[in-house]
Parts: sequence; structure tokens; C-alpha cells
Amino acid sequence: MTMSARKSINREHPDYPDYVEKCRAISQRFQDAESEILGRYPEWKGQDHPADSEITPLRRQFNAALKGLQKEYSQIFE
Repeated sequence: MTMSARKSINREHPDYPDYVEKCRAISQRFQDAESEILGRYPEWKGQDHPADSEITPLRRQFNAALKGLQKEYSQIFE
């Protein structure tokens, strides 16, 4: 398998429901934080949003959290 090959998830694995639950919790936590940040600028319509400097690191943290979870549950990926 090459480095760029994607692994598929085994939905039949006994750890899959726990993995999905944790993914949803992480996603909800970051969506709530992003909504709170964006809520500070209710009238903003356009590019270069004033909250970008806060949201970009938040999205990096979200991606890192998901990667960590994937590593923790590596047994469900084929």
C-alpha cells in the first residue's frame, strides 16, 4: 500500500459505534466554538472575515483531534 492510499473504515468492527460517537462529540464541540466566534459578527457578509484569525487555528485543532481519534481507533481502518 502506498503512502497516499486511503484506508476504508470497517463499520462492522465492534469499536465503530464508539468511534462515531466520539467523532460526533468532537465535531459538535468545534462547531459550537466556531458558531460562538462567528456570532460576534452577525452583520458580516463578505470575504476576509474578522474571525478568520480565530477560526483557522480552531479548524487545525479540530483536524488534529480527528487524526488523533483515527490513530486511537486504527484497528477499525482497513
